[in-house]
Amino acid sequence: MSLSVAIISINKGWIFSDSRITGSVYIKNGKPTEEPSITDENNKTFSCPKNNLIGACIGFMAINGRETIEIVKEYLNGDKIISIKETLNKLHNELIKDALIKDTSIKRLKTIEISVIWKNIEVVEMGVLEIRPVDTPQEFKSNVDSFLPPNEGYFSRTYGDTKAQEYFNNNFKKVIFNTTPSKFVENKIRPIIRQSINASSTHIYGKQKTCGGKINVQRI
Repeated sequence: MSLSVAIISINKGWIFSDSRITGSVYIKNGKPTEEPSITDENNKTFSCPKNNLIGACIGFMAINGRETIEIVKEYLNGDKIISIKETLNKLHNELIKDALIKDTSIKRLKTIEISVIWKNIEVVEMGVLEIRPVDTPQEFKSNVDSFLPPNEGYFSRTYGDTKAQEYFNNNFKKVIFNTTPSKFVENKIRPIIRQSINASSTHIYGKQKTCGGKINVQRI
């Protein structure tokens, strides 16, 4: 699992993520044959300059031999975006049709979470796509949503490890106020994200935390 945090105001947006990816494990007689591998040099955030969009992709990080984030970037940097919710619905359909139903390994992790921030002429808008396979083969439970910023102040959404999310959500409003200038947001948020990463769960099949590594960020 991972942690990603999206924050928007009327004219600004930030997306943060940790950089840890935990490898798959093989289970024999109900127990893992070895601890999962850990890599901490992975950037789960991305930008699509053509469409003035930033994002993060966490969860199942490879589909059919390709990095999930590259598939997502390629699609979101394509046709001009008119509606972020409509675009994410189309991305969902493409992922389901062309990738996920052909890759049974997705069942091992059971989640893909894609958060994006799109800045058009009028407003900054946040969007999210969540795909969670269910027990029936080739069947998925999905959610697409979008959020507008408040008239003043900041709006945030978190995804990933439950304990890391809980820590961040409990502390966000303690450091970010409606009156906080946008130029100070990133410096104020980074320590909270680091503490949230440290508060994340221990991997079910290992001794390491599910979140870790450096903090990556995209701004718009």
